[in-house]
This record gives sequence, C-alpha cells and structure tokens, in this order.
Amino acid sequence: KKMKSGLWVFALFAATIVVLNRSGIITKDRLVENLKDHKDWLRSEAGGYGIVALIAVDIVFIMFCFPGSFFIELFCGSVYGVIQGVVIIVIAKNIAAVLCFLLGKTLLKDYVKRLTESNSLFKQFVSETEGSSGLVLVLAGRLSPVPSYVCNYGLSTTGVSVAHYVVATLAAGTPMVVQNVYLGSLASDGLDFDTMSGDKRLSMALMLLGTLGLVWWAQRFLRRLVPAAAAAKAKAA
Repeated sequence: KKMKSGLWVFALFAATIVVLNRSGIITKDRLVENLKDHKDWLRSEAGGYGIVALIAVDIVFIMFCFPGSFFIELFCGSVYGVIQGVVIIVIAKNIAAVLCFLLGKTLLKDYVKRLTESNSLFKQFVSETEGSSGLVLVLAGRLSPVPSYVCNYGLSTTGVSVAHYVVATLAAGTPMVVQNVYLGSLASDGLDFDTMSGDKRLSMALMLLGTLGLVWWAQRFLRRLVPAAAAAKAKAA
C-alpha cells in the first residue's frame, strides 16, 4: 500500500514537471541561467541548502532525460572545486540512476520495456552480454555506446540486482565525473573556456586524454571479460 502511494506521488510530481516544462515555465535553459545567476550565492552564502538544490536539479535533469547534466558537472566544479564537486555529482547521479532503475521495475515497467525493445543499441548490447554476471553486465552497459538514460531505465529489465547496479554504476561513472568537474574547476567562471590560461588548457587536454585512455582500456578489458564470464556461468549451470 505504501509502495503504491509512493509511486502515485512520484507520478504526480513527474506530471507536474512535464507540464511545467511543456509550458515553458521550467526549461533546461531557464534552470541553467538560474544556476549562473546564483553562482556567487551558492559559493558563499547557500551552504548545505545550495548543495541540496544542485543535487536536486541534477537528479531532475537525469531522471527526465533533459540535456545539460554535463553543464551541471562543469558548473559544480567551478563553484565547489574538484573534491567537493565530485562528491556532490556522484551522489546526484547515483541517486538519479537508482530511482530510474526502481521506476523501471515498478511504475514505468511497461514504458521501459517498449523503450528497450525499440532501441537497437540496447538490444544488441543485451544479446552480446547474455549470460554475464550482473556486475559485468552493468559495467559493460555503462561503457558502451548505449545512451546513459537508456541504461538508467533499461538495465531494470535485465534481472540485475540493485547492489550490482549501484556498484557498477559508481565504478563506471566516476572517472567521467572527475574529468567533467575538474574541467569546470579550470575555467574562471565554469562556462567560458576562452578565459583559461595556457597551463590550464594543457591540464584540460591531459585530463581528457587520460580519461579517454581509461575508458578505451576498460572497454577492451570488458570485451574479453564478458565472453569469459558468460562461458563460466554456462559451465557452472
């Protein structure tokens, strides 16, 4: 009973967000502009309230598949610095991912099923990783070309446990978060990279190359691990 009432509360909240977005009252551009306008307030006066507000905005962006989550990561780095910024974004992204996963198993089950059945990339990914453990499957999905919003909801259809989903999402997503927050901390206002000095541009390039190299290595590693894990599981069965 409590579960059903909670789902209906979320459904009402989601419907409100959609209506406000369609009417132009709440849009990605307006939210971004508000963040820019309140940057100094967030940095010096807002304290914990500002952090909670930023986490809430990022969660809404991710859950409702609004473009702009990348900007929030840059912005967070410019306001809070690398360490605190990474912690804030990791918390926001993982709360949003878990909520998407749980909704995909409950209220949005039918919608998510149709979404995954119509997405050729996700169908190919599931076919290639069939028989893999939940941890390996989620890692592979997070590092695949499948859009993150499809993974957030679509992985709920694969039988993966919440524990494996959380651990793998955290492991696969954190390097990119570190990169984006760090890039935001390099820009003088978190948005205009033309203002960066030569040293900061070099640091940005090295960070990008390092992250891309890590993702490339992880993808190659998982391509070998997925067949091996599937074979071991089949043998055990």
